[in-house]
Amino acid sequence: MDFPDNPGTIPDLGSGEAAFVRLFRRNRNEDPIFEGLVNEGETYEVNCGERDCPADMRVDTYPPGTSVFTEDTIWQSVEFHSSCSQPLLCFNTFGGHQIIGWENNDQGAINCFDDVFVRTTVLVVVEAAVLPPADDRLVLETLEVRTGNYVTMPGTTSGNMNEVINLNDQIRGQSVGVGLPPATASYPALLDLRNYFEYEARIFSVGTTPSGFRCEARLEDVVFCAPTDDPMCNSPTVP
Repeated sequence: MDFPDNPGTIPDLGSGEAAFVRLFRRNRNEDPIFEGLVNEGETYEVNCGERDCPADMRVDTYPPGTSVFTEDTIWQSVEFHSSCSQPLLCFNTFGGHQIIGWENNDQGAINCFDDVFVRTTVLVVVEAAVLPPADDRLVLETLEVRTGNYVTMPGTTSGNMNEVINLNDQIRGQSVGVGLPPATASYPALLDLRNYFEYEARIFSVGTTPSGFRCEARLEDVVFCAPTDDPMCNSPTVP
């Protein structure tokens, strides 16, 4: 919200002019998380200490030299929300302020102007939920994963569903069935942490029972996210 009737305006891009910035938990007017004089184009850091930054925050912008903070002196007030379902992203803009980086325990230090990747391992779990009455197990032969949406494998092109990762050597000969543990295979991935993405995978597996029954399973639209220990994330699983 802007206050055009008050003297002065938010500094224009490239002007280098100063403003006095105050950042609060939403609906609070005491104990700012940050306050200080900031020049246009200058980076300032909001440090929430040992606690997580609040999900609901407000940024108030005043003329430089302001000592009385009221609706008669303010230039702009912007409220915003962040949470697991609505994460802050690189270059999000709130009024005259823009996010260009952050740091947390899961992702470390993120600079939006750098390529920020984390190498992780995606675990694929295969179980046999239903078998023919005459059979007690399924011997696996084939396991393939098609990846997409910025899952990057070395030497491939990311961002499409045409990257086939062949896991046959890992899965071949493993048996799954009633009373047997799941079979597992894995593949490495580089995940871009500058933005929030749901990383997609399509999984295809083939196995044969001792009586010769051939089973094919396809699982579409498996989704996981980064950081991988986020409560919203899950690992691809083949039933």
